[in-house]
Amino acid sequence: MIEVVIFDLFGTLVHLTRDSRPYFRLCRQTRNERRIRDSQTIRAETLLDFCRSLEIDPPADISQLQRDHRR
Repeated sequence: MIEVVIFDLFGTLVHLTRDSRPYFRLCRQTRNERRIRDSQTIRAETLLDFCRSLEIDPPADISQLQRDHRR
């Protein structure tokens, strides 16, 4: 059950000291805009699931991206 939803456009409420943007970094690996758009509407439990939805190979630094994502 979802208890809280925060919409924070342009960093007005939550300020990240280090903006790693793991999903954005993965999206840059594909040039297919339709896949990127579609990936926003699926449920990807992990970054590996997200890579599968983009139909890209996980990058070599996927473990670093996963750490960034957990933070």
